[in-house]
Amino acid sequence: MRVWLRLPRRRTCDAVLVGPGMTDPVAVAALTEALLKRLDGPVLVLDALAFSTLTADEMPKRRTGKIVVTPHSGEMATFLGTRREDVDQAPLNSARRAAAALPAVVAMKGAETYVVAENGQAWLSRNGCIGLATSGSGDTLAGILAGLLARGTEASLATAWAVYMHGQAGQNLSARHGSFGLLAREIPGEIPAIMRELTP
Repeated sequence: MRVWLRLPRRRTCDAVLVGPGMTDPVAVAALTEALLKRLDGPVLVLDALAFSTLTADEMPKRRTGKIVVTPHSGEMATFLGTRREDVDQAPLNSARRAAAALPAVVAMKGAETYVVAENGQAWLSRNGCIGLATSGSGDTLAGILAGLLARGTEASLATAWAVYMHGQAGQNLSARHGSFGLLAREIPGEIPAIMRELTP
């Protein structure tokens, strides 16, 4: 499949998010490959199919520091060619393998989320909650991350902040409404207040 990209604003774009809501693996793979080859400036956030259809061979090495991927264990298993159970048993090791192979910053999503930089340095967030295990929640995390990257935050730091704020949003919503039945669209509204609390 050939993908034609006409991106007149690509020189002024700081971050691009690809993957949420996309359902055609062949089309998403072609789009992701084309973006990797033709976009030199923006940081790319690859979520869902944009990550799981990716291969390390497609990653231009000149893009070091310009890629963040946000997989759950199923998507990571597809990328690594292994079983989901293997990823669940060793999420940090799996994230480090992907970070080194691409290279990219990895947010290995789960009950505990690991953020792994390209050099293998890792951070662990235990700030999540069961309420975040809802459809679209991962998409909101990717959107929060893309917003931070667009503001100029360095990739690994932006990823760590996004993971923390996403988790805290879930905690706040659960405290008010209970642990179950949260909606992904409720998460972004929590972020400005969390950012304000983090501002010295």
